Amino acid sequence: MADDAAHVNAYYDPQMNNVNFPAGYFQPPFYSDKEDDAANYGDMGSTIGHELTHGFDDEGRQYDKDGNLKDWWTKQDEPSSTIAPIAWSSNTMPSRLCRRSLEWQADAGENLADLGGLWLAWLAWEDKAQTAHLDLTAKNRWLYRGPAVWIAYEQQWCTQTRPEQLRSQAQGDPHAPDEYRANTSCPICRSFKKLQLQEGRAMVAPKPCRVW
Repeated sequence: MADDAAHVNAYYDPQMNNVNFPAGYFQPPFYSDKEDDAANYGDMGSTIGHELTHGFDDEGRQYDKDGNLKDWWTKQDEPSSTIAPIAWSSNTMPSRLCRRSLEWQADAGENLADLGGLWLAWLAWEDKAQTAHLDLTAKNRWLYRGPAVWIAYEQQWCTQTRPEQLRSQAQGDPHAPDEYRANTSCPICRSFKKLQLQEGRAMVAPKPCRVW
C-alpha cells in the first residue's frame, strides 16, 4: 500500500473498510476524459469493481463492517466463491508457471476480484447506456460501444514480461500474470456472452460464471 499521490496502485484496506485510488491512477490507460465512457468503464470501472470485490472475498471475509477481525462467511459461501477462481487459474496457467495445486487458494481473492470487477463494470456501463438510451451497436471514434468495455479492460494488461519475471511472479505474487488476467476473466464472465460470440471459439468459456 502507498499513500503517495503519484503511485499507480489502487487498493482495498480491510481494517478501514475503504478503497483507495491515488491520483496517479487517474491517467491513461486507466482513465482519460478524452476517451469514450465505455473505455473508462472497462479500465477504471473494472479497477473500482476489483477493489470493491476485495471487501467480500477471502480477505474481506475476515473483517466486519467496522474493520474488526470477524469471519462473516458461512459454510455455504465457501465452495461457490472459491472453486471457480481456482479452476480458472489452474486450467489456464501454463504448467511451467504453476505452483502446487493446493497453493492456488492464495490466488482466489485476486481472481475473484478480477471477475467481480469486470462484471460490475459491465453492469454499471449497461445501466448508464440504458438510462441514456445509447445505442451499443453505434461506433465511436475507435470501436463499437458494446465491445469497447471488454477491449478496454484487456488493453490495460498489454505488457511484456520476461520469463524470469513470470517464474518469480508465479512463486510469490497473488495476481495471475497480466496475459491471463486478460484472456480468462472475459470468457468466464457471463455478461461477456452478450457479445454473442460463436460457441467453441477460444474466448468463449463453456461454463461462464458470476460473482455472487
